[in-house]
Amino acid sequence: MRRRHSNSTLSAALSNALPGDCIVLANGNYAGFTIGRDATAANPITIRAANRGLANITSGIIRFNQTSFVTVEGLNITTAGGSQTIDGSTQKVAVWFDGADNCRLTRSTLRLSGHTGGTHWVMLGGNSQFIISSGLEGIRPSQE
Repeated sequence: MRRRHSNSTLSAALSNALPGDCIVLANGNYAGFTIGRDATAANPITIRAANRGLANITSGIIRFNQTSFVTVEGLNITTAGGSQTIDGSTQKVAVWFDGADNCRLTRSTLRLSGHTGGTHWVMLGGNSQFIISSGLEGIRPSQE
């Protein structure tokens, strides 16, 4: 099922997503979100921008929480990230694959603004998660 969503309807759409659903984000600014619904290889859940690069994640974290076969596509991610307690320590992260299996972030741009040097742009945990065709802008090599 394909439905276009705004920031105000996104949370309900994510909570009720079923395998095969495509959640389309209208142009605009969005807070980060958590997806914790499972899908299948044959029927993934897709969350995508109606127009690539025009659905902007401007705050919070995109979190793939103990989920499988979810694809996030076409977003412009400019958030500074958010703080999470991970393995007993506080970490700042923008995109978190938390126990995700066969999930992906694709055709998106990560251009974090206002983040600190300790921000994890993408944090991985779980099995078989991967990132395809996503640009990372503004990353400098470590000065160690």
